[in-house]
Amino acid sequence: MLRLTRLLDAQVNDPDFPAGRQLAPEVKGRLIQLQYSWEALDNPMSPEEADRLTAQHFPDEPRS
Repeated sequence: MLRLTRLLDAQVNDPDFPAGRQLAPEVKGRLIQLQYSWEALDNPMSPEEADRLTAQHFPDEPRS
């Protein structure tokens, strides 16, 4: 899906593409969302990093 959206992004940003100016921001937004999703799935955080973030953002919660 990410590769297809990259191709679509290239197409809508072509000056000769009809309605590209209207579609380009939507496609770019979806591409960014897909890239973030890919990064989250492809590079998950370590348990240590998860514990650090949990302690930082939820300091009053009991630790298990």
